[in-house]
Amino acid sequence: MRLLRQALAPDYEIEREVGRGGMATVYLAREHKHDRQVAIKVMHSELATELGAERFLREIRIAARLSHPNILPLLASGTADSVLYYIMPFIEGDSLRARLNREGRLSIAATLRIARQVGAALTYAHAQGVVHRDVKPENIMLTGDAAVVADFGIATAIEQAGTPNLTQPGVSIGTPIYMSPEQAGGTADGRSDVYSLACVVVEMLTGQPPFTGRTALAILARHATEPLPPIATIRPEVTPAIEQALGRALSKTPPERFDTPDEFVAALESPGAARAPSPNAVDSIAVLPFSDLSRERDQEYLCEGIAEELLDALMRIGSLRVASRTSAAAFKGQQLDVREVGQRLHVRSVLEGSVRVAGDQLRISVTLTNVENGFQLWSERYDRALTDVFAVQDEIARRVVARLLPHVEGSGAPVVAPGTSDLEAYRAYLRGRHFANRRTAADLQRAIASYEAALAREPGFALAAAGLADAWFVLPVYGAVAPDEAMPQARRAAARAMTPGRENAEAQAVLGSVRAVYDWDWAGAEADFRRALSLAPGNPTVLHRYAVNCLLPLGRFAEGRDRLEEALQRDPMSLVAATTVGLLQYLEGLSQEAIATCQGVLELDPGFGLARHFLGLALLETPNPADAVPVLEAASVAAGRNAESLAALGAAYATVDRRDDGLRLLAELEAMAGARYVSRALLAQVHLALRQPVDALAQLELARQQRAAELAWLGVRPTWAPLRPLPQFQTLLRQVGLVS
Repeated sequence: MRLLRQALAPDYEIEREVGRGGMATVYLAREHKHDRQVAIKVMHSELATELGAERFLREIRIAARLSHPNILPLLASGTADSVLYYIMPFIEGDSLRARLNREGRLSIAATLRIARQVGAALTYAHAQGVVHRDVKPENIMLTGDAAVVADFGIATAIEQAGTPNLTQPGVSIGTPIYMSPEQAGGTADGRSDVYSLACVVVEMLTGQPPFTGRTALAILARHATEPLPPIATIRPEVTPAIEQALGRALSKTPPERFDTPDEFVAALESPGAARAPSPNAVDSIAVLPFSDLSRERDQEYLCEGIAEELLDALMRIGSLRVASRTSAAAFKGQQLDVREVGQRLHVRSVLEGSVRVAGDQLRISVTLTNVENGFQLWSERYDRALTDVFAVQDEIARRVVARLLPHVEGSGAPVVAPGTSDLEAYRAYLRGRHFANRRTAADLQRAIASYEAALAREPGFALAAAGLADAWFVLPVYGAVAPDEAMPQARRAAARAMTPGRENAEAQAVLGSVRAVYDWDWAGAEADFRRALSLAPGNPTVLHRYAVNCLLPLGRFAEGRDRLEEALQRDPMSLVAATTVGLLQYLEGLSQEAIATCQGVLELDPGFGLARHFLGLALLETPNPADAVPVLEAASVAAGRNAESLAALGAAYATVDRRDDGLRLLAELEAMAGARYVSRALLAQVHLALRQPVDALAQLELARQQRAAELAWLGVRPTWAPLRPLPQFQTLLRQVGLVS
């Protein structure tokens, strides 16, 4: 450090160490001339001695000529006595390694975007006569949507110095995992970088490199002798084009590979390079929300409803995988290429449509597209009387199934069964779904009114009853209605939906949820959830509710994680399910992981309040709880200063010794509770943060009398940890059924 400071003064001021790897230590420094932060990599002394300053600086200078938006530029290099260093811009962001460590694997769209940018950087460098020789996740930096390749020239310098293939312990432990067979033998050209990039792509897709082993020699032997394991067995949504491109890029001999990284990336993205499936082989579909083309644009509820009815019908075809409604709804109003939709939803076909209503006349236009080549598989326009809406939906569903799965038995039979022939009841039901999808307390009340209007016209309308049950259950969870008012209503409505022979899985899940968070009958709740999954295996709504209303409150975190992962696999765009993963990490005490998960959700939708709320709670559990305050302040404003957001913010104020602010919000909650239902468990949170455990226990007893939904989390939420040793709290846990 002393030598380095002397060598760099007065141009650079070293601030702190920011990383340490097998070859170098990285320091954050400030360049005074341009008033900017830079990263200084200092080669480890044993490696510097072996390299020698002359050879090292020669290779670094060659790499310094590279100028490309996806290459991290080299600003300077030098030597101080035996210390070798080089200076680069400091990148705000993560390495690809850090992201993989955090997320396990990436979406196909993100994988292809990163591969495209890295491939462009490598192709440019090869044209300048520079081969990287050490392409790996550690050398790919991510900043925003950009991928930047670092450390050009370093591996070349080491190889020129005769260091044994970067495989000796303590030099570059991970490199053999990405090393081509010929590079292990001492030679490498641009096609070796293609091989290494393909290894990185495999890891981005599957969460693991193609070849691993206990020693460097074992890994290199597998690279030289074993074929690429089938990717689709690990990641079923990987297209044949991607699998074929990876197989060629990972050929054992360079002539069999792509000549350039750009060619490899083009093959990854081009269906023409694959064993293109015939149109009849398409076995997965997303039904996007239909567009309202009516003159008054007042048929949004009908557009949503028709698309969701088709989606529900197609889900009942066992041979067809259908993207969930929440994932498909994420693309509402967006002008996206169907290829991107297919990649993000992991489907091979997309159904789009539009609806126009004029008086009593209905026009529905639909298009079915193969996302792998952009070809239309089928399109049709229907001009009918509005009363024919059921027959039209049924015909569309039958045509889709016949086109995608022509050999499915009974594919010509009607598959749309709305459960009513009363058009007005059906329209009231669709309005209920439209309002319920917004998920605010006011809209849930509107949904209840619409569902009840549908049931008044058609008492046996099971789908309307299931929607009514869901709306009544969610209201007290949101703190809008007292549990004693809403939960019995939810139970009665769910029972109405369980028509013999046509039992509704989501209504069954509502029964399980009521039994868990209101009755505290955990064994009975689990039986209900298992029954719901037997009715609709893989239903993402049921999977999520089973996890969040039963498994997580009971501390069965591994099972809950499995259910959430399955839900996300079937519903990859579900912000609620993704946020619940953050909740699980928060409950497990993995605050940093929870923070990263919630931040990832907010990157997708900055207005998603639930993720911001749990981000604040996770920040409150870190060594710097003050970081939670601005997040929870913003969350409270976005939530309209509802009781739950005020309680979280009041507890945060108390935690960071802003006692007066905490007391002020506690008084506001008390006033609110005097005017309408407020869970007393929320007041208990603030009392506990204010170090008033006796008052907190008194409020929890009142919450027990309210049968507040928050009590389901007493056994696992970090908030209550200070109370758990107390006999009164243990008694409360027994009363709620969380301990025997």
